Amino acid sequence: MREWFVPGSLGLQLLQMAILCGATYFVYRDAYRREVPYKNCWVAGTFLFLPVLLIYLWYRHKSAREVSVSVEQHAQYELERKQAAEKRSIAAQRAQLEQARQAELERHRVTEAELERLQEARKVAKAKRMQELAEERAEQEKRHAALLKLKEKKLQDTVARNLKVAP
Repeated sequence: MREWFVPGSLGLQLLQMAILCGATYFVYRDAYRREVPYKNCWVAGTFLFLPVLLIYLWYRHKSAREVSVSVEQHAQYELERKQAAEKRSIAAQRAQLEQARQAELERHRVTEAELERLQEARKVAKAKRMQELAEERAEQEKRHAALLKLKEKKLQDTVARNLKVAP
C-alpha cells in the first residue's frame, strides 16, 4: 500500500490527477453557475496549473462584491441618475427663486415703509405749510384791514373837509 504513495509512483500520479480533475470540475461548475467571465480560460488554467484555483477563488470573491448589471439596468440607472440630478437642479432653482422673491418682498416692505414715512412727512409738511399760509393770510388781512381803515379815515377826512368848506 505504501508503494502507491511513493514519489514518482503511479498511485501518487493518479491522486494528483484526481485532485486536478476535481479542482477543474469545481471551477467549471462554479464558473457556469455564477456566470463568471472567461469561464473556459479559468477551467483550462486550473487544469494546466493547479494554483490557478487559488487565483480563481480570489477573483470569484472579488467579483462577488461587484454588482454586474445588464445594459438595460445600466441605462435605467443612468436615466434615474440624470432625473435625480435634474430634480436637484430644479429644487436649487426653486430655492433661488424663493430667496429672490423673499428679497423682493422685503424690499417692497422697506419701500412701503419708506412710502408711509414719506406720506407722513408730506402730511406734516402740508400741515406746516397750511399753518404758514393761514398766518400769511391773517397778516395780509391785517394789512388790508389797516389799509382799509386808513383809506376809510382818509375818505372820512376828505368828506369832512369837503363838507366843512361847503357851508
